[in-house]
Amino acid sequence: MPRSQPYMTRLSVSLSLASIVCSLFAAGAAPAQNPPIKLDVDATDVARKVLHARLQIPAQPGKLTLLYPKWLPGDHSPTGPITDLVGLKMSAGGKPVEWRRDAEDMYAFVVELPAGANSLDVTLDYLSQPGADGSASGASATAQLADISWSDVVLYPKGPKASDLQYAASLRLPTGWQFGTALVPASRTNGVIQFEAVSLETLVDSPVVAGAYFRT
Repeated sequence: MPRSQPYMTRLSVSLSLASIVCSLFAAGAAPAQNPPIKLDVDATDVARKVLHARLQIPAQPGKLTLLYPKWLPGDHSPTGPITDLVGLKMSAGGKPVEWRRDAEDMYAFVVELPAGANSLDVTLDYLSQPGADGSASGASATAQLADISWSDVVLYPKGPKASDLQYAASLRLPTGWQFGTALVPASRTNGVIQFEAVSLETLVDSPVVAGAYFRT
């Protein structure tokens, strides 16, 4: 015997509601976003115009391409100071990982993560040089003062937008130094300032001015 129209309507509504509930449970079971990329910068050697940096980048086994900033805020040409990037080393699970420069883009570094890896550790140094061309890449540093640009010491995965990549940055300054920046400090322990996580876009646009006689 055929079902009445009201019954069929109620059945359709019930199935639709069940579908929505299942979708909600499925969405709730989705894996969480990757943790932010950690960027630890040691500026205690800034009097010699040297910055030391360490990154921990969440990643999966397989090919990964990392980029060094080429286009900087305020500049109108690719002035990222990659010639001042030195001592680049990469490892995964405590073991060294070989990397190579991209054949066409010298601002790109290609690495193959081994099976079982869930992150890539990167260490590098940046040699701050006087800016002869007046570009944003010319960092200032003396024995008493430093103007630190995060873009000088950062690498980022190729693909996602800068606004979608999250970075949790920390900074170690010489003893007694104070600082100013648009970033929000989350804690300060044993001379290390930990900042709240922000997008790569915000990080690069938030330099740090620090010094021995700094006051706000």
